[in-house]
Amino acid sequence: MAYNSAKPVTGGSLVAADMRENFRALKEDDIVDGITRSVIAGTGLDGGGQLNADRTVNHTAHTGDVTGSTALTIAGTAVTQAKLKTSIGSVGGVSGNYTLPGGEYGFYPQVKAKTDGDRVSAYIASGMVLISYVTNIYFSVYGTGNYARQRYVTSSGEVFWIFILKDKITKEIQGMYQAPDHPCFGNGGKPLLMPHPFGDYDETKHEIIVINPSLAEIEQMELETVVDDLEYTLQNLLEDYVQDDTEFSFEYSEHNDDPEDDIISMSRKDIIALYAENKIDSNTKFWRSLPDKDLLEVITENYEIDEKSSPKWLSIPVTVGLPKHVKDKKGKKILADYRFMSPDTAVQPVKKVIPHPSYIKTRSLKRKP
Repeated sequence: MAYNSAKPVTGGSLVAADMRENFRALKEDDIVDGITRSVIAGTGLDGGGQLNADRTVNHTAHTGDVTGSTALTIAGTAVTQAKLKTSIGSVGGVSGNYTLPGGEYGFYPQVKAKTDGDRVSAYIASGMVLISYVTNIYFSVYGTGNYARQRYVTSSGEVFWIFILKDKITKEIQGMYQAPDHPCFGNGGKPLLMPHPFGDYDETKHEIIVINPSLAEIEQMELETVVDDLEYTLQNLLEDYVQDDTEFSFEYSEHNDDPEDDIISMSRKDIIALYAENKIDSNTKFWRSLPDKDLLEVITENYEIDEKSSPKWLSIPVTVGLPKHVKDKKGKKILADYRFMSPDTAVQPVKKVIPHPSYIKTRSLKRKP
């Protein structure tokens, strides 16, 4: 038998067999509106089918950097340098201890002298009384000052921080810090224990200023750190005061029949000797490379503190590190360590509002005239 829309007949008697057949057809033959209902597996999914039976929809197996169908796995070679979120911060100044930006999340720091001819002398720490771990650098300065910068892994950068240490009497800058994270980030994560980056701060001798520039201001400063190569004519090279061992690059070929010149580098002294031997002419162009500047150099050279400003202390939560403990799906507290966590455990960075120490002033920067 099959479904019959004419039964039971209007005004006629009810026939049990007709009613049972029609109900069976409605239930099993899916003829409510004559359309077959199905679940369609979308992009990245497998399975589905008509709804006349239980259907299962699964993830399609992923390929490429992320593989798997149930538990997804990131390939060991997938996290490249370009995909790793990092920031750079730096410190600089005269002799003293400085907290490095990024702390335990940082790579080995790089150092440089402030001016050409100065020497760099740096240690991990000197004469510090420490009750908690800190990533520190100590400068024993010969000359005008040193810089150290550290690249570090970050997930934050909500507020950019510039700390300036000044002499209370002379008002001269003794030390500086710049980074997209507060000094306590990666250095314990407790701003009350790490309120600033200056390990030798003395309230009787020093004052501390904090500046929180906008993202647009930081972008402009970063652009100013890039130093393009300088182009010289031979006349410039002969007349300008440049040390004899300074290297220049230029196009030159030792073989006259060579259709293409080589790009070589040579000291000023040797270039002058070539010119004396008529092996290069006066139209030759030379290039001299200078190192890029640290952001702190740009700040001290191109900007100054606006002493008339007094912006409000930023009281928003900022990232200070990763948690020491997390909770599993059952709410149990476990160590935030891969040895104890399941692969799907979510770890959220710790955020805190940085208290405003009463002895720290807030200021803005302005461009030098």
